[in-house]
Amino acid sequence: MRTMAARPGSIEVAQPSFEDLGVPLHEVMFACVDLETTGGAPPESRITEIGAVKYRGGERVGTFHTLVDPGVPIPPFITYLTGIDDYAVREAPAVEAVLPSLVEFLRDAVFVAHNAGFDFRFLNHDLARLGYEPIPGPPVCTARLARRVLGPDDVSNVRLATLSRFFRTAAEPCHRALEDAEACAEVLHGLLEAGGRLGILTLSDLRQAVRARGSPHFDKIRLADHLPTVPGVYAFRRPATTSGPGEVLYVGKAKDIRARVRSYFYGDDRKKIEALLAETGEVQAHPCATELEALVLEARLIRRHAPRYNRRGKAWRRYVYLKLDLGEAWPRLKVVRKVRGLGA
Repeated sequence: MRTMAARPGSIEVAQPSFEDLGVPLHEVMFACVDLETTGGAPPESRITEIGAVKYRGGERVGTFHTLVDPGVPIPPFITYLTGIDDYAVREAPAVEAVLPSLVEFLRDAVFVAHNAGFDFRFLNHDLARLGYEPIPGPPVCTARLARRVLGPDDVSNVRLATLSRFFRTAAEPCHRALEDAEACAEVLHGLLEAGGRLGILTLSDLRQAVRARGSPHFDKIRLADHLPTVPGVYAFRRPATTSGPGEVLYVGKAKDIRARVRSYFYGDDRKKIEALLAETGEVQAHPCATELEALVLEARLIRRHAPRYNRRGKAWRRYVYLKLDLGEAWPRLKVVRKVRGLGA
């Protein structure tokens, strides 16, 4: 058990900013965390056990584990589920004593958990309650990642126990914090290996995959492999034919062209995007030196090609008149779509 006396004042939780989110995943420090609690949500429920393991490049570099005295009776159904009762935590430190050393353990690591919102919310609630800085997000959720890289033919659900069996992890989930954190770490590495075959190779790719919704289009994700990781404009096109390049379907701009284009393929539940990706056979990149240059180039390409899937940027076709209404007390110029009252 690791504990440290609580210090007054604010604790700053430093997770990697990764301004260049193109950092390869094997260089990222991941901290897989699991909590046991007295119930489903704070503040009514309290933490009873914390387990965490840190990995970089597939190698374990640290372990954190402690029971926590919740300061309230542990419900019988929680004891039945976890085996943790009031007797087990009678000499355990309070969460106030545990948090400083846990924060130090998590420093410079990406927070990972299974159904991460639960653990992330509990820890940040206690940090805020005690006047400490929150753990920065977003966390990486192995349940959400599993929905991205595994199909229904692989697993029937994305519970930690199911994924543990699928990847044949050495650690078995058992509703104890350290064992479940270790199982989560092994599942994470299995998912990263599966994701690597689908193009999830950097922290940016991972963030986009976890945030995505809808059905992934991994069969076309290779269309983004050649794109640069620089600011600029991108264009989705239909497949080229013998008569020339395919129709331009959509034009957009991004701070990182490759990451933005990949985000479409990780999953998007908008019907328009589903239709766009179904027609796409090629993606072109137009790197730009500045954001202003990208804005101008995007507008020019939309005007030149009138892509079917662009709505914003084509409205100029409908606004071609300036109107000065002299009937107003303070006449002002207005942009209007139609000329009224001129008989033409």
